[in-house]
Amino acid sequence: MIFRAQIRLLTSAATFFKYQRIFLILALFVAVTLETQAQHFHLNVGALSQAQDSPLFFQGEPNFINNSGFVLPMSYATNGSYAGYYFTASLSPTAIFAGFFDDPAPGAQLRLRFVGVSGPPGGSFGVWDSDGSGPATALTFEIPAGTTNGTNSILLSENNGEPGADPGGHIHGRAFSATKPGLYAVTVQAYDNSANVTGGGPIHTPSILLPVYFQAGITIVGFTRETNQVAITFASRSGSSYYVQSTSNLADTNSWQDIAGPFTGNFLQGVTNSNVSNSARFYRLRVTTP
Repeated sequence: MIFRAQIRLLTSAATFFKYQRIFLILALFVAVTLETQAQHFHLNVGALSQAQDSPLFFQGEPNFINNSGFVLPMSYATNGSYAGYYFTASLSPTAIFAGFFDDPAPGAQLRLRFVGVSGPPGGSFGVWDSDGSGPATALTFEIPAGTTNGTNSILLSENNGEPGADPGGHIHGRAFSATKPGLYAVTVQAYDNSANVTGGGPIHTPSILLPVYFQAGITIVGFTRETNQVAITFASRSGSSYYVQSTSNLADTNSWQDIAGPFTGNFLQGVTNSNVSNSARFYRLRVTTP
């Protein structure tokens, strides 16, 4: 299969896109690594301590803060509940149960708020919630690209917020979707929705804002042109091999040549094409799947 993402680069020194490398802090359960459990990932929320006003945090953050470019791929659905959407069900946000390392205070009720979304113009990011009894079948809410102050949230803890309740929760069946192909940066924040302290407030203060990256379909994310070289950024996924191709003659279908690859894994990839001449040049991705 060859997916074409062709952009004509003019010979001027103008930059089409100034793409800044982005960083993902992905918090995973202790036993889960990036290439295990059939590409099923956990985004776990714990607390620094059980003391009043202790902040929530995404477990494993110090280990992943320098691991840039992790992306969750979304595939296009042609049938079923997700037909017409790019979607993934491979991410499970969870709250750490009592008795485990970094567990929040008893009585805390953790939720995950979707604060912001950046992505392709006109695109939207969707959340399909589930109570854990099966796969989500209905869109719960949708957030347009460009949102910076979203308030929609999903429940992480499997409790009703009662005093002394186990704060943990591991709810499967949720899915996430996108309406247009491209890279989405979804900013989330964990917060305590309980009211179990004097005065009726929450036990814990909110976590930091965390960007999580989703790649809908196969696209070239960005270009940077400087003098005689072009930097190309795109997202790959595990199970497929990606090659960057180039040509100076768009009319000749046999002139495409691989200039970099293969790339694989759920990561943003960067390729620099040096010694680019002043003639027009085109780029695309060639993707093979065993």
